[in-house]
Amino acid sequence: MAALLQYLSFRRVPGAIPELDGLRALAVLLVVARHGARLFQQAGVPLLPLGSWDAATPFWNGWMGVDLFFVLSGFLITHHLLRHDPAAFTPAETRTYLLKRALRIIPTYYGVLLLIVAGAFPFYVPQAPITHGVLAYHLLFLQDYFRSTIVVAFWSLGVEEKFYLLLPGVLTWMARLRTLKVRIAVLLAIVAAAPLLRAATFASRAGLTSYDVFFPVIRSPFHLNLDSLFIGALCALLYHHRRDFAWMGDRRRIIALGLAGGALAAGLLAYRPWMDRIGWLEASLLTWLLSLGLGAMMLSLLLHRSALAAPLRWKALHVVSSISFPLYLVHMLFLDGVRGWLDTFPAYGQLPLGGKFVLHLGVYGALSMAAALLLHYVLEKPFLRLKERLSSAPARRVSAPAS
Repeated sequence: MAALLQYLSFRRVPGAIPELDGLRALAVLLVVARHGARLFQQAGVPLLPLGSWDAATPFWNGWMGVDLFFVLSGFLITHHLLRHDPAAFTPAETRTYLLKRALRIIPTYYGVLLLIVAGAFPFYVPQAPITHGVLAYHLLFLQDYFRSTIVVAFWSLGVEEKFYLLLPGVLTWMARLRTLKVRIAVLLAIVAAAPLLRAATFASRAGLTSYDVFFPVIRSPFHLNLDSLFIGALCALLYHHRRDFAWMGDRRRIIALGLAGGALAAGLLAYRPWMDRIGWLEASLLTWLLSLGLGAMMLSLLLHRSALAAPLRWKALHVVSSISFPLYLVHMLFLDGVRGWLDTFPAYGQLPLGGKFVLHLGVYGALSMAAALLLHYVLEKPFLRLKERLSSAPARRVSAPAS
């Protein structure tokens, strides 16, 4: 019994950064709320009116949670690799890194794909028939370039998997550059290139003002999301060399950086629903600005344990963070089924639009959490334990301390 309770418990992985767990939990909750809110979207009708502001605006903008995932992934994977010597990666170390990434993602992702194909979610209907070709490119993580029609949310997995494959080579090459300033300049160039590529794509294609058209052309492809990922990588490089920068030891500057980044990200989240109509700003600079704000806030959290960040260390957020991946995979599978079930109750039909949304979000969110917990224990956790055993193997470390 004690072994079972230990298996079921949510303990922090040694070396984990609690504040980043909190941010990961907020990221997945934003995405869950975004997809729940879209079911109730009516043009020009506020969902939760609060004076002249729709209090559901952060839910409409919940797609920003994916960019938060990208910034976090960029930091965490780069931080992990920098704890070794990138200039001297051996083939064995590269294979171990790729195996650990595969154990983290593939079993749970493939398991959910198999369940969907097998019809285990009878109330979920994919956007298009699941042909052999569609299944093949989803298995190969190419859904960011082809339409992610099995589950729309799966597009981001294609982006992250390509980043995981690309990053070791980038860091190995960068480690051979002459100075730290040159390495930072390379990352800044990548971060600057992505919004320019998005702007060029938007300018070259007509009719991208609708979100449904904009999404597969600009939002989804890997190469157009490099800024979010490499802002996270840049934060990891700065954090790794924090003793080389005097300003990183200045408490007031670090707090100011965090407040500025947090204010920028929160302001963008709450200002207005950005994706109702796509313009030049939304197509090119919006996610860049958001990721800069998120990166600044994250770096501040890493360098200074502010009391303002205490909520990010809450146990509840740690639990949500622990099941964030299966929750991300399954939450959309319950949207329509829960709404159809609620529609069978006459009292539900009499609720105002906002009331319907809040009730639906509660039921669908709870059901999604329950399914994610089941997936975590049955499918994800056994492979995570295997990944932890690989992580505990002896490895060469550089002199910079791990977090």
